[in-house]
Amino acid sequence: MKLACPSCKQELDVLAVDERLCADVTCGHCAAVIGVSVSATIIRPGAAASAAPSTPKVTVVMRDDQMRTAYVEALRAAGFAVTDSGDARQALERLGQDVPNVAVIDGGFEPVFGMGIGEILKKSNVTRNTRVLGLHSDPSASLPVPGADHTMPAVAGAEAVVAAVHALASGERPAAVAAAPVPEPVMQQPPAAPVPEPVMQQPPAAPVPEPVMQRPPAAPVPEPVMQRPPAAPVPEPVMQQPPAAPSPASAGTTGGAPGAPGSGSGATATISKPLSADPDHAKAQRLARTIVSDIALYNQEAVQDGIKNGNLRQTLEQFLDEGREHYKEKVSPEIQSSTDYFNDAVEAFVARKTASAPV
Repeated sequence: MKLACPSCKQELDVLAVDERLCADVTCGHCAAVIGVSVSATIIRPGAAASAAPSTPKVTVVMRDDQMRTAYVEALRAAGFAVTDSGDARQALERLGQDVPNVAVIDGGFEPVFGMGIGEILKKSNVTRNTRVLGLHSDPSASLPVPGADHTMPAVAGAEAVVAAVHALASGERPAAVAAAPVPEPVMQQPPAAPVPEPVMQQPPAAPVPEPVMQRPPAAPVPEPVMQRPPAAPVPEPVMQQPPAAPSPASAGTTGGAPGAPGSGSGATATISKPLSADPDHAKAQRLARTIVSDIALYNQEAVQDGIKNGNLRQTLEQFLDEGREHYKEKVSPEIQSSTDYFNDAVEAFVARKTASAPV
């Protein structure tokens, strides 16, 4: 988007990279800081899907190459115009250029800006009318894929996927596909211990008396003569010279322990806290770090300006506020009342970027 600096009238380029972008833009000509608020979308608009297409468009986004190829071939054989992708970010770029009627989404992709692909499609003005079929990689999962109009196991098979796409493209609700029943474990009984055969006890034989041998009297044993070992020689005393005192010149060059005064090395600040042992807390920590990482990824110019000016957190303040709101939507109130993982992630990011900045 083209803007003009109100101070020097220099033309500026502003890139929109989020659902709502409110940022401070610095003029490269006169260094004036301009507050900008624009509407933007992650998905760039392209050709919209037809309301009643003769050949419905379907996009398949799955990580598993073999399964994705099988579903693409089955959908094409059923008369659909099919495109596919194995990368979430690449798929989002394509979806805005050629909007499908139905998107078949793998629910196992990592979130983009803290959201699943289906959620992004439903929030975008470009693709909000696209019907989403979510595929669970775990057949036993009961929760729907975020943003999906219908969820089914990824291993349901090509026939079930084609039927669900037909229903979604026609505006109908697909039939539920039951997950394969989990067989109950078969308890194996341990083998019975063998029954020992009875042992016949023979009566003990009468003892046979041994003959008594008469031994001659033993000869007297002479007493041993104790011999003393020769006395060990007494060593002569060795005169020890006291160690020489170190010279003042050499005393100043002795290296200290790491981090000690004069050693030249400082203590390394701990940037990231370890993940909690509690699964729910660890999930909240990972979500906070993902949101902060995506904010930095989509706002690299603002990050560099913040590092350069020494006000990184203030520069990203409005992006961080939006990220915190999304964090609050995803994390339970119990965890939020006792922790602030989002602030921990922001402080770790700021500390890491500040430490790596050139002096």
